[in-house]
Amino acid sequence: MAACSLTLSSSLPQPKPSFFGSKPSHLSLHSTSFALKSQCFRVSSSSVSISSRPVDDLVASLLSKVIQTDGGVSLTTKQHQEVAQVANELNKYCVDEPVKCPLIFGDWDVVYCSNPTSPGGGYRSALGRLFFKTKDMVQAVEAPDSVRNKVSFSVFGFLNGEVSLKGKLKVLDHQWIQVIFEPPELRVGAMDFRYGGESEVKLQITYIDEKIRLGKGSRVGISACGVSLQWTNPNSYSSGKGCKYAGQSVRALPIRILTVGKKRLPGVQLLVDEYIAKLKSYCHVDDVQIRSNPKNARNAMAQVDDEDIAVINLITSNDWVVILDERGLDLSSEHLAELLGDAGNTAASRLSFCIGGPYGHGQRVRKRANVSIKLSSMVLNHQIALVVLMEQIYRSWTILKGQKYHH
Repeated sequence: MAACSLTLSSSLPQPKPSFFGSKPSHLSLHSTSFALKSQCFRVSSSSVSISSRPVDDLVASLLSKVIQTDGGVSLTTKQHQEVAQVANELNKYCVDEPVKCPLIFGDWDVVYCSNPTSPGGGYRSALGRLFFKTKDMVQAVEAPDSVRNKVSFSVFGFLNGEVSLKGKLKVLDHQWIQVIFEPPELRVGAMDFRYGGESEVKLQITYIDEKIRLGKGSRVGISACGVSLQWTNPNSYSSGKGCKYAGQSVRALPIRILTVGKKRLPGVQLLVDEYIAKLKSYCHVDDVQIRSNPKNARNAMAQVDDEDIAVINLITSNDWVVILDERGLDLSSEHLAELLGDAGNTAASRLSFCIGGPYGHGQRVRKRANVSIKLSSMVLNHQIALVVLMEQIYRSWTILKGQKYHH
């Protein structure tokens, strides 16, 4: 059976084992070595039933199956199979290129693993659990390529210790990532030493959003694959304090906003100019307008292709590209602030936001994008979308600076 692990954020208090169909706080499902998000669910007593909101129902179901199970240790074989069944359902909702999603970064507590030794090695084996009581299993993924796994425990209930692994992340393709870990570091009381050798993990990201992260992976030399699940604190992003970069020094990339559309309304331009002026205190912003249907094409496909070429010609290899799309990730303001911070940690020289024309983005821009986000579940006129985006970028910078605008 595939090995699975479920994690939740380090700031999350012990949850109650009940969830509902509406989006339940910030939930994230990760694998043993990566934060990979999956979707929400609910389970019935006999079988998994997907409602009109299948993602939310699946996440709620998965969490109800694994919380308070000592990381999955207390589950039966049949119960592990039920968890795997729900995880497989979540795979159907994965975005096309999950490795490009900035939400892959963050801190997560591992709360489930079908193979108990997957997140903690021998310390989580049947024999190890007789002597070591697990307190926390945490995984942190930091931009651009840093990964750290940590298992905290107590020996015989009174001597505290932890074992940690530090590794480097490498993207293998649009779904798979690899981490090569340094030798483990063990701390028990005042003792601190390293042991063993390097290890390697490969992970397939099978779902990711702002709530849940899900992935399947395997250790090199071990045939069983692993599924990882994690969740985040519903309150951890309720204020600027929830942003991992809040109050820290963040590299401010210049921003360029590429908007495809017709001539703007004067009122819209006034608002855009006002936010550009406000943002001068944080970063430089260029507002670039691209005429809709530049070659007066007679059908929608040709129009999208012409607009696609016009946009892609303005993007350089050093741009970090974010497209706005109704099928993109649904980010909170705090997550958008983290996106700005994560982009600053890359080698990019500019952050480019792209707002498509009436028929959306073409394939060239979609393939070039580092991430796709949405401002609303509703479809917005491109001029309204531009104003909302400008305000959210300004709000993001006030979050990063710990200022009072956002509360």
